[in-house]
Amino acid sequence: MKQYKELLEEPILEIEEHMPLDSADWAVFDDEDLVKMWTDFIQSAEVKRIEKAPDRKDTVGGGPGVAAFKTQSGEYRIYFYRLNPEIDEQEECMLEIDGYFYELKDPKSLPFYETFTAGQERHGAQSPWGPRD
Repeated sequence: MKQYKELLEEPILEIEEHMPLDSADWAVFDDEDLVKMWTDFIQSAEVKRIEKAPDRKDTVGGGPGVAAFKTQSGEYRIYFYRLNPEIDEQEECMLEIDGYFYELKDPKSLPFYETFTAGQERHGAQSPWGPRD
């Protein structure tokens, strides 16, 4: 996924994942094995640019899931649409990166659900307000 190769030029310090934008259900982690799943995905994912995404302020309800990658120099975000863990190989999965939609060639390669679940199991559920019980 050449659109985000610069993300891999320095270590990822932390990953924060959100189930859709209006959910307070987050996972926050820095586990080496989970970070590696994401770096492997970013290095190998094949995407096709589809169209310009609408302005984020126009999103009403629901919205996409989010993976935010924190590095020394900043934060990178990838937004995910159609995050179905039982996704059919024929169904498309859209990513939003830097204001454009991309179709993911292999939707099953997306590590979101696996890392989200593992992150919550290891570190507890998080929310914008801190740890959830």
